[in-house]
Amino acid sequence: MLLYEMTMYMTDNGSGDKFGLHSKGPSQENKQDVTIHRRSLLKSSGAGAFSLFGLGNASYFKTADRTTRIVAARRGVKAEPIHTKKVPKRWLNHQKAIRNITEQLWKQFGEKSFVDSISYSATDRMEGGVYYSEPEITVRPDTADDQLSTLPDALEQTQVTQSRALVGSDIKVRRMNGEFVAADVDCHDDVTALPFHGGIEIQDASRDMTGTSGCRATDGDSQYLYTANHVVADACHIGTGWVNDTHGDSLGHGADGHKTHDWVMINDKETRYSDYIWHNDGLAKVHGYATQDGMESIQGQKGTLKFQGKVSGYQDAHVKGGGATKIGSCMKWFGSAIKIGMPDYGRQGDSGGPFWWPTSSGNHIVTVLSGVENTGSYTGCGLSGLKGRPAYGYPFWRIANNTKFTIK
Repeated sequence: MLLYEMTMYMTDNGSGDKFGLHSKGPSQENKQDVTIHRRSLLKSSGAGAFSLFGLGNASYFKTADRTTRIVAARRGVKAEPIHTKKVPKRWLNHQKAIRNITEQLWKQFGEKSFVDSISYSATDRMEGGVYYSEPEITVRPDTADDQLSTLPDALEQTQVTQSRALVGSDIKVRRMNGEFVAADVDCHDDVTALPFHGGIEIQDASRDMTGTSGCRATDGDSQYLYTANHVVADACHIGTGWVNDTHGDSLGHGADGHKTHDWVMINDKETRYSDYIWHNDGLAKVHGYATQDGMESIQGQKGTLKFQGKVSGYQDAHVKGGGATKIGSCMKWFGSAIKIGMPDYGRQGDSGGPFWWPTSSGNHIVTVLSGVENTGSYTGCGLSGLKGRPAYGYPFWRIANNTKFTIK
């Protein structure tokens, strides 16, 4: 059963790092993230807690009431837009600035041994139906107080270059989540289909490891089964071995992927892959993939994503933020990972399972599960393993932008 542990659950390596998911079921607890410290925010225009940089200069007022249309989802080898939406121009400019700020913060603080990841997360400030985000520094659970004191809680305390487009200056510092009580799990170890769907069990033919299929992808000519690389690789390399379904029938072998970004494409000319994701309540047809702007336009909005894992089953999810950097001994996302909230947990065995965004234009793939912050263990279905949240994965839009693979 697999799922990374921000190091890897799929293997029992005892690293105790942080993420991973290879299998098991769901629990109903809802533990909140623990914020270590945070500057009090200034109220602005009654819109919620946030200090504004732009007040007083013309650029702020020019964009305050303007909207712009973003491409929220695309499909096909030509990246055809299939879903758009209007967002505040000020919000979009802020998000672009935050992405840059996160990269600068990583260069300044990412090498500290107790810093696990630097990303950006949704705040409670909303404008025009979208939430603003702020930088977040995540530290290991055993971080000492004197170490925390070396971290900033405001951009003014750093060496980063600030932008007038920013709508806030706070930095959130968050300690990794603690222990949870194990819960019941759903068992879907006998599900298969032809053509083969996303969301159901896959097995590494050479090892006693299982994970979850993501969805069908294509390069314009051939079909592939998209999932997490660590499901089919037992070390820090691209998995090229054969993959089976739960009955031992071959689904193909690893054809292409990325070891540190943790994704792989499985291919077999004799196997057909379905454009549907199987889940507990039925089937979801995949129409395209979410863009970066699209994902960030729904950050902080609970229930906007869906997830299916072989162990944890079907559940709601939501984008917490993006730009996550270091995580795990092999995965090095270099500011490219997406962070996802789950009301339940991700469990070992769920690795590779799909997150998708249902919209009026169809269902759009966001990512597949690479790992979670380890919050404890679970038992169920005669199995045991690790569970946790939030979840992390390499967004599909980056694969589409930088490789030949797409969704159509």
